[in-house]
Amino acid sequence: MEPLGLLAGSGRFPLLVAEEARRRGVPVVALGIHGVNDPALEAVAGGLTWFKLGQIDDPIRALRDKGVR
Repeated sequence: MEPLGLLAGSGRFPLLVAEEARRRGVPVVALGIHGVNDPALEAVAGGLTWFKLGQIDDPIRALRDKGVR
């Protein structure tokens, strides 16, 4: 199954999306921004790649490297 790329924003919604994806057996590749995202997302998503606001290439590369299309 292809992984779900999750560019997480603030609030509870990213956690709910990651929880439901994992419940359905869909791997989650989560990207977050320090100070914006709930650190609990890292455990729910099975990992979290942090990046800085304004970065474009690194987050896209992280998604591709983990099989997100």
